[in-house]
Amino acid sequence: TPFLHGKSVENWRDAMFGQYQMINNARDSMRMVRTSNWKLVRHYKVKGKDELYHLKNDPNESKNLYNNPEYQSIRKELQERLDQYMKSIGDDPESKSPQQVGHRKR
Repeated sequence: TPFLHGKSVENWRDAMFGQYQMINNARDSMRMVRTSNWKLVRHYKVKGKDELYHLKNDPNESKNLYNNPEYQSIRKELQERLDQYMKSIGDDPESKSPQQVGHRKR
């Protein structure tokens, strides 16, 4: 908001975080971190579906690099950022109470 009002922004975040909690008949607990070049999507309740995309080279997200050994350091770095963010908002993707996911303590 300060940026939109012509003010300078301190501590500009260079990543976007997202979460999607499926309930009822579907069971998944997805968390995401996106930077200008990379996107990591974790599926915490469904094994084998995690995703990593190099957005600069693959803007349509058609080639999942998550299991590619060449990109393990990027995956680890993004996972650490995602873990840190989830901890900062008290998010537990394994929670059985999806209504309480992502509430920031102020």
